[in-house]
Amino acid sequence: MKGSILAIPAVQGVSLYLPMGDGRLYRINAKDGRHEVIGKLEGRIPVTPGIRGDLLFLSITGQDKRDLRALMAYDLSTKKVIWQRPFRNAWSAPALSGETLYIGSEDGSVYAVDTGTGETRWRFSAPRQIRSSPVVKDNMVYAGSDDGLLYALDAQTGRKLWSFETGGSVSTAPVVAHDAVYAASYDRSLYCIDRITGQLRWKFGTEGSLYGPPAIHENQVFIGSNDRKVYCLETQTGKLRWQHETCGVVRAAPVVAGNRVYIVSTDRRLYALDTETGDLVWQYQTQGSLTVSPTLVDDLLIIGSEDRHLYAFKQ
Repeated sequence: MKGSILAIPAVQGVSLYLPMGDGRLYRINAKDGRHEVIGKLEGRIPVTPGIRGDLLFLSITGQDKRDLRALMAYDLSTKKVIWQRPFRNAWSAPALSGETLYIGSEDGSVYAVDTGTGETRWRFSAPRQIRSSPVVKDNMVYAGSDDGLLYALDAQTGRKLWSFETGGSVSTAPVVAHDAVYAASYDRSLYCIDRITGQLRWKFGTEGSLYGPPAIHENQVFIGSNDRKVYCLETQTGKLRWQHETCGVVRAAPVVAGNRVYIVSTDRRLYALDTETGDLVWQYQTQGSLTVSPTLVDDLLIIGSEDRHLYAFKQ
C-alpha cells in the first residue's frame, strides 16, 4: 500500500474498503488482492467507515488543511460526496442502525445522525470526549467516555438509561453479547455489566491498560492487554481459563474463527492460538508493528501491518 493503514476495513461481500493515512480510499477484492483507488480525500481517514449499499460514511481529519474535521457520506457508484458536515472525530467508528448513524465526538458527545441528510437527530453530551465507537442493540446505544463511564442511551431519543463508572477512560468500543455488555477500561480492568440494568456482574484485572475491545465466542471472552498478554475468561464468572504471552503490546481486538483465536501484537507477529488451551498453533512475522484487528472474509483472515502491506491467510 502507499500509506499507513490506520483502521479495520469496512467489508461488503468480498470487497474491503480500506481508509489510508494519506487520504486514499481503496477497494480491495479479499479473494485475490486486486485493488483500486476509488477516492482521494483531503485529509486522513482515521477510523473504519460505515457502509450501506453504495454509501460509505467517513470521518476525515486535516492533514494539509489542519482545521479540516468532517463527517461525510460518499457515494461509491458516482465517487462523489453526498453530504458533509463539520465534525471532530479521530477515534470513533460509526455504527449504523436503520436510517441513523451513531458516532462519538471529541466534543464529548454521542450523535445520532440522519444517514440521508447528515442532520443531527439527537445529541447526548458527556463531560469528556467520546473516543469509543458506539454499539447499537435492541434500541439501546452503548458508548464509553474519557470520564470513565460507560453509557447506555435510548436509540430513539438519546436519553440516558444508565451509566456505569470504571476507574479509567473507556475509550474503546464496548461489546454486547447475549444479555451483557463488556467494557475495557484504562484502569486495567474488563467489566461485565448487565446490559439492561447497568449492574456489575464481574470484573477482571490485568497488569496493563486495555486499548482494544474483547472478543466473545460462545462461553469465552478473549482480551488483549498492554502487559503483552491475551487472556481467556469465562463469560458467566470472569474466571481465568488461560493466558498467553506475546513479545509486544496487544492493542487490537482478538478475532475468533472455529477453534482458533487470532491475535496481533506490536512485536510484528500474528498469532493463531487454540481457543480451549491457549497453545500456539502457528505464527507469522511481518516487517511492521500490528495494531489493527484482523478481518475475516469467508475463509480468509486479512491483516494490515505498519510495513504498509496487507496480508491474507487461509484459515
